[in-house]
Amino acid sequence: MLPLLAESLVSTTFLIIAYAAIIIVFVLILVALFAPGLGYKVSAGVAWANDSDEFLHMLEALVCAKINRHTELTVLTNGERFYEEELRAMSAAEYSINLEAYIFHEGDIGNRSVRARR
Repeated sequence: MLPLLAESLVSTTFLIIAYAAIIIVFVLILVALFAPGLGYKVSAGVAWANDSDEFLHMLEALVCAKINRHTELTVLTNGERFYEEELRAMSAAEYSINLEAYIFHEGDIGNRSVRARR
């Protein structure tokens, strides 16, 4: 019935079921790849102040960590402001400096960061 070498080793019924399963999986893959995406919309949420209790509770829930309310939060909008503030904080450190991750490229900021760690 089906012209394959495997026919002599397995039954025709098994081959029909196997081909049907392969076709079904192929169709499911095509549907998953080319179906339209889920229709969702991200709306602008409530704009809480960075120091409000609501914002801090939401932040704790999102990062699964407790907020230390004895620190300050400063929003740094670009790299220039970030690196200058980081260097200022490193220069003011009294005991230690803990950095989670960093990448340095040759340049003024990289050289200043290395000098601040010494």
